Amino acid sequence: MSNMSIHPLWHTVMPAYQHTVGVSTHLLSALAFYLMLTKTPASSKPYAKYLMLLQASITLIDFNFGFLFCPLVLHPVTGILCNGILCTWFGFSGHVGIVCFQFQF
Repeated sequence: MSNMSIHPLWHTVMPAYQHTVGVSTHLLSALAFYLMLTKTPASSKPYAKYLMLLQASITLIDFNFGFLFCPLVLHPVTGILCNGILCTWFGFSGHVGIVCFQFQF
């Protein structure tokens, strides 16, 4: 049976990729909030409130997924390595990130 270990480069590239995606989605969310607040016509203001709630939930999930938890999925095995702020700086296990992620839904 072949070795199923993760390449060491994966531990550095994947978190950087997830942080980059997290920053870009936060910038797009900020742009969406700005456009909903300033450019929405008066007849569409009631719908903009619901869109802003949806955008806020997307932003919260992106913050959790891109910065707090930052999971590395182990595909053949049902497991996740936590590389986010919760696990690296505060020393929590990956279960805390999964629980935080589940409470958002």
